[in-house]
Amino acid sequence: MAKTKYLFFYECKRGMEEEYVRRHEAVWPEVIAALREAGFSNFITFMKDNRLYATIESEDAFAPAWARFQANPDTVRWEAYMSDVLVTDVTTGGMEVLDRIVFHME
Repeated sequence: MAKTKYLFFYECKRGMEEEYVRRHEAVWPEVIAALREAGFSNFITFMKDNRLYATIESEDAFAPAWARFQANPDTVRWEAYMSDVLVTDVTTGGMEVLDRIVFHME
């Protein structure tokens, strides 16, 4: 099955940008494993000010894969750890997700 690329947007709290970066320099291995178990790969996050833009790939639709990821106990612990730096509630899929690619060059 072909993978679909997704782009999503979320925000960290103003003034917490460097803390967000610091925590993501040491993402727990259990969280990486949970992402893979949910069917995700090639996850990249960009930051501009407090805005976060992420790309991710999945062989499944985003919502069910994200729900599987969020159901993992290690993800629950990670999201609790990150909740003090985020504005967007990513646990419920509250971020805007785009899946329509109109141009792609390799």
